[in-house]
Amino acid sequence: MASPICTVDGNSTVDGVDVSAGATVTIQLADLAGVTTWSISCANTDDLHDAATINASLLIDHVTKTATFVAPADSDGCALIFRSIVNNQRDVNGRYVEEWATTFGIYVLTGATGQRVLAFDETTEGDADYGWVSKINEVIRTSGGVVDPASAGAGLVFSGGGYNVVAADGSIVVNPDSIQVGTIADANHGNLSGGALHETATGATAGFLSAADKTKLDAATSVLTPSTIVMRDSSGGAVFESLGANFIEASTPPMILSALGVTVAELYDDPAELRVHGYVTAPSYRLSADVSVTRYLSNTPYCPVTAWEGQTNSTWINLAATASAKLIIPLTLPNGCRLDTVEVKIDPPAHGGSPPANYPVVNVYRWSEFSAAGTLIATATDPGGGSYDSPHVITVSSINEAVDTSASRYYIELTPEYGTDALAGTIYLWGRVTYTRLAGSQIGVD
Repeated sequence: MASPICTVDGNSTVDGVDVSAGATVTIQLADLAGVTTWSISCANTDDLHDAATINASLLIDHVTKTATFVAPADSDGCALIFRSIVNNQRDVNGRYVEEWATTFGIYVLTGATGQRVLAFDETTEGDADYGWVSKINEVIRTSGGVVDPASAGAGLVFSGGGYNVVAADGSIVVNPDSIQVGTIADANHGNLSGGALHETATGATAGFLSAADKTKLDAATSVLTPSTIVMRDSSGGAVFESLGANFIEASTPPMILSALGVTVAELYDDPAELRVHGYVTAPSYRLSADVSVTRYLSNTPYCPVTAWEGQTNSTWINLAATASAKLIIPLTLPNGCRLDTVEVKIDPPAHGGSPPANYPVVNVYRWSEFSAAGTLIATATDPGGGSYDSPHVITVSSINEAVDTSASRYYIELTPEYGTDALAGTIYLWGRVTYTRLAGSQIGVD
């Protein structure tokens, strides 16, 4: 009796036949008895292949009832369902014979997992008992439901739906089609691709925190500790032995003390002066010891308009090198203090040749409110010398004047150089006064 059953490469097709990718496959009608005609064709394929391409490559020998083709040469797997028909399914009386047609499966296993893929309309071609159900269950049971996983690549093994690191070289390498991962040990954690750790962070380059910097941070404290980072205490304060600012000839304060955004004191440099804003309100606060105070003179000088000219808020330039060209700088002093020293800083004109006959003079006067007359209480003449042409200070010392502002006012009189070889152009830079607040005097802000 005629039969459409075939073999593939000599193997039974009852549960399908696995072939190698790119191999030449031979299909043979198993029994030629009673067969007058035989047709063989690919009926269906998986989603990556098509039946027309397979059929176009079939070489059929109708005499020997064999057919050959080349299996798809890829690693994605292939499922081909072939249909075999003998005698056109008609007996000698022209009646239709259903048993004279059958289908069977030829498979190329996947390269990643060695599994069969499914073809469209596949039923029992791959498993005569359970059909495609066995394929699905195999995936569920062995791979956790992961179908067609990506290539694990060097250093990784895919198993049970997961990737296991198997390399021990401590590396991570990105390849064109995979990622190679090695076990990262403590010794190479954070290594760059060249093998060295990231560089230590600098002001210009990001990097790791150095051990030395970490030690400095850990040592931060709010107590007075030399060469240590300052950290505020629980009240927001910290202890300092001194605060410094490196400003020279500053017209603005190099350091400002403020509370809640309000300036309470300003520190000036050259001349040194601390200006406190506001007053101590409790009249019972009195000094327990003498306190020496040095202050920069902020009063605006006055003089004959033809003798001096103001350059800035604090500097004046001499216009006439005469004895009568006197610059007057008022002094503001607290009542009851002792006036000790007056300093005037000048920048004389550059002579280059002969010095002036008369060097600049600084006089300190007390002006009586009652007699409307001034009394000279101290004087100093510029000593001249080799440094005369450079900015320098003329000091009137040991004044020892008990200040009584209820009856007197005080002022400085600066006379520029004059006489033979004298030049105009002396610049008054600043004035400074030192006085002593005596023990027992009331504390106030001057």
